[in-house]
Amino acid sequence: IASLDNIVSGGDGFKGDLTLKSYTVDKNGKMTLGTLSDDDATTDKNEAMALLSLTQSTATRLTVVVWLDGDYVDNGDVANAAQSLTGSMNLQFSSSATLQPMQNTALHNMVITYTADTSTLAAKGYYLYKNVMYKLNAGYKIYNGSDNTVYFSNDETNYTKLTAANASTAMSPVTATISGLNTITGTNTTTLTANLTNATNATIDSVAWASAATGVATVSADANPATVTGVSAGTAKITATITYKIGETSYTIDAAYNVTVNPAPASGNE
Repeated sequence: IASLDNIVSGGDGFKGDLTLKSYTVDKNGKMTLGTLSDDDATTDKNEAMALLSLTQSTATRLTVVVWLDGDYVDNGDVANAAQSLTGSMNLQFSSSATLQPMQNTALHNMVITYTADTSTLAAKGYYLYKNVMYKLNAGYKIYNGSDNTVYFSNDETNYTKLTAANASTAMSPVTATISGLNTITGTNTTTLTANLTNATNATIDSVAWASAATGVATVSADANPATVTGVSAGTAKITATITYKIGETSYTIDAAYNVTVNPAPASGNE
């Protein structure tokens, strides 16, 4: 248990020295504080003074419960119901491992250098972030920091660490869409076209089409545009896997589109 020693009252509250203590509790619930000896021959000083042990790479929750000593504090010291007590606690850590000093002087001094991304994608104005292709917004470039972190900038002076939350500031994702007539009647046909958005300097190599409901509609394969033919009444989900190139490297992206087939008009004599 920790207690405050040498408590003094000031204009902004009470202050004291936080120290770890041993304690005993009698049958009436009365707690008596003792001392933790620094020179106890049977106990390692660091272990005796430690709150808890921590395991590497394992999260540990520490809960602190504070008791106020009524001999020093009473209800008159409570400011208001919403905030009756504020304070702070300083935690210090030690390790049984042999720690190695940092060798990277730039990191040690927090001096980061920024090197512009000169890859083929960057030259074409793109950046692959978290397996999603992005088109860089006008004026922005991607930089590799000496701290092994990716940054972006549009003035080569101010650099911002790239995160999922701020990625849209510097770039826009490449997306795929399908356009065309989404309703046909009977065995009529419609033409569907696969498109890319935010894909300047990218070329579509091929499109693989498929219908999730072939009994409703069929779609010609490996053509753009593609022809969809009605089979029977219902709605068919048409999918397209688009293969496109930026430079000499190919990438793929998927799109989906629903086509509804209405029943053919009834035939007969008037």
